Amino acid sequence: MDGVYLRVLAVRDLASGMMLLTMPMTRATSEMVRGALEMLFRMHGSPLVIKSDNGSPFKSKATKALLETYRVWLLLSPPGTPPYNGGIEAGIGGMTTRAHLESFRQGRPGEWTCDDLEGARLMANLTARPQGLYGPTPEEAWSPRHACRPGRAGRHRPHRHLTRIDRSRLSYFPEEGNFPANSLFL
Repeated sequence: MDGVYLRVLAVRDLASGMMLLTMPMTRATSEMVRGALEMLFRMHGSPLVIKSDNGSPFKSKATKALLETYRVWLLLSPPGTPPYNGGIEAGIGGMTTRAHLESFRQGRPGEWTCDDLEGARLMANLTARPQGLYGPTPEEAWSPRHACRPGRAGRHRPHRHLTRIDRSRLSYFPEEGNFPANSLFL
């Protein structure tokens, strides 16, 4: 991509299908992964779990220390089992198709740029239907979850004790005093 980047770090919210990041990299290093994850944690808050393949940047001591700081569990897929990463693999497949179409539309078939990749990410979030034809787009599914409350974005707010299990996503509401019947206490 752009004649420089050989890899792409893709981060997807599995519940909504929202592609949060597609970051071109010259090589996959723990420093790049840590920087990208910390940026996402500061923008959107830290998740309860990160699911990953067994790539060394995710298994590094420094990445594990970052996740521990933000109280995020790391769930590694068993070695040699790509089907365990189906959600992100599907997202990457859609990104690949959209980036190829964008490069073709720009008159450079197969010659992707960083702009093509970002355009593909944005288009996927606005048009994909990961939950089926009548399901929400990733943008529609993600937006209610992240309706900004004052002081939420950009602050380190570790997970609290209440986690509410919803049919379509895992989210937590620490400020709410009511405990729905489908609550799980950690």
